[in-house]
Amino acid sequence: MSIHVEVIAIGNEVLNGFTVNTNAALIGQALLGIGIPVTSQRTLGDNRDSIVNGLHASMRENDLIICTGGLGPTCDDLTRQYIAEVFDCELHYEPEIADFLHKNHKKQSSTIDNQAVIPTKAKYILNQLGSSSALIFEEQGKLIIFLPGVPAELKHFIHRDIIPMLMNKFHHINRELRQECFFMQLSEADVDPILRDLKDKYPDVEFGIYPNLGIISVHIISNLPTTEENLMFQEPIKRALISAFKDNFFSDVTNDIGKIVCELCLQSELCINVNEHSPYLHLRSRLGAVLDTTNGNITLELSGIPNLSADEQIYEAEITISLQSSDSKPHVSKFDVRGNKSMFATRCDHLALAETLKFIRNLLDKKV
Repeated sequence: MSIHVEVIAIGNEVLNGFTVNTNAALIGQALLGIGIPVTSQRTLGDNRDSIVNGLHASMRENDLIICTGGLGPTCDDLTRQYIAEVFDCELHYEPEIADFLHKNHKKQSSTIDNQAVIPTKAKYILNQLGSSSALIFEEQGKLIIFLPGVPAELKHFIHRDIIPMLMNKFHHINRELRQECFFMQLSEADVDPILRDLKDKYPDVEFGIYPNLGIISVHIISNLPTTEENLMFQEPIKRALISAFKDNFFSDVTNDIGKIVCELCLQSELCINVNEHSPYLHLRSRLGAVLDTTNGNITLELSGIPNLSADEQIYEAEITISLQSSDSKPHVSKFDVRGNKSMFATRCDHLALAETLKFIRNLLDKKV
C-alpha cells in the first residue's frame, strides 16, 4: 500500500517567483528519507478562491497534504479564515497559544491576539521559533498539515514534530527506497536499453535517468514494507546495471567524481600534477587533496582554446586531455565541447576527471 502526498505553497510571493520555494525541497527530502515520497506539488495565491478551491481539489486527490505559508499576522495572511471555511468550522481564540506567545514574544504583543485565533477543528503545535502555530486536521481519513513558511521555523517543525508523527501514523504503508548509481561518459541513449530490459525483468521497479554535463545518475526505486526487503529486492538489479557499464561506473554514494579520484589517489599513494589553461577554472579545486606540482606521479594536461560566439555567449572547442605517468605511455583523448561558460568549464572538468579515473584504474590493474 502507498499513499498520495502533495506539498502546497501558499503565497503570492512564491506564485510570482519573488521567493524561491526551498520549503518544498526540504519537505520532499525529509519525507523521502522515511520512505514516503511526495507525489505532487501545488502553489496557491493569497486569495480566497485560490486557497479554498485548491485545498478542496487537493483533498479529493491526496491522502497527506502539507501546506506552507500564509499563517502570519499581517493583513495579507488570511489563510486561517479560509481554512476554517474549507473544514466548515468557526475560528476561536486559543488561550494556551496566547499565553505561550505573550511569554516568548513580549515585543510582538500587538499581533498575539491575531495569532492565537485558529479553526475549532484544528489541533495545534506551538512554534518554538516564531509566532505561527502549526495546524493539523484529520478529515475523512486524510491528514492535512499547515506549517509556517519561514524556512527555519518549517525545518524545526518538520524534523521535531512532523516526521515522527508521520512515521507513527503511516507505519503500515510500503516504504520507498531509492538507490543511485553514478556513471561517467554515458548518455541517456546508452543507458536506456539496459533499463528497459531490467524493467521487463523486474516490472515492480522504477528507474530514473538524470544527466548532468557528462555524468549520468540512474535511480533504482522500489516500494516494499521494509528497507531490508527493498535492499534485497534491488541488489541483483543494481549488480546488473553496474556490470553492464563497469568501465563507466564510479560511485553509488556521490556524484562528485573529483572526490572519487582523490580517494583512489590517496589509497594508492598517487598524486597529480595538473597543467591547465583558462577557462578550466574548477579542476584544481576538485583535485586539491592530491595535487603536487613538482612530484606528481601522474601529469594531467588540458589544452584547447574555445571559440566564443559574441551573440550567443556559447563556447566551443576541441579539448585535448593528456595523461602520463613515469611508467606508462601517454594517454591522449580529444573531445568536442560546447556550452555557456559555466557548462563548458564543468563539462571539461568532468571529462578530465573521468579520463583520469580510467587512467588510474588501468595503472593499478597493470600493477596487479
